Amino acid sequence: MHPQSTTSNVWLPATTTLADARKTAKQGYWASLLVAGATTAIILIGIWAGQPITGMDINLWAFIDVSIYVAIAIGIYRMSRIAAIAGLSLYVINQIYMLTVTGPRASGLGIMLLIVFAFINGIRGTFAYHRLKKYGESSDA
Repeated sequence: MHPQSTTSNVWLPATTTLADARKTAKQGYWASLLVAGATTAIILIGIWAGQPITGMDINLWAFIDVSIYVAIAIGIYRMSRIAAIAGLSLYVINQIYMLTVTGPRASGLGIMLLIVFAFINGIRGTFAYHRLKKYGESSDA
C-alpha cells in the first residue's frame, strides 16, 4: 500500500486517485495556457499600439516564450513531471526578472500567486499520477 493524502482544499486538492491526480495536474496545464495567452495579448497590443505596455521592451521574440508555455501545457496534459517543473520554474524566473526590470507592482500579485499555486498543483498532480500508476491504481477516469 502507498501513502495517500486524504486532506483536500481549494489550494491543495487531493491526489488520491488517478482521476484526482489528473484533475489537479490540469491546473498547471491551464496556468501555462493562461500565461501563453496573456503574453500573446501583451505582444499584440504592444505591436498595435507601437509601444510596450508593460514597461519592458517586448517584441516578436517574446513569441518564443509563448511557444515554450504551449509546449509545457502539452507536456502537463500528457502528465509529464518535467514539463510541470519547467512550468513553475520558468514562470518564477520570468516573474523575478520582471520585478528587477519594472519594479514591484501590487496590482498583479494576486494573479501571480494563483498561477504559482496552479503550477504547484500541476507538479503535485503529475507526480501523484505516476506514483499511483506505479502502485497499480486501476481507475483512470
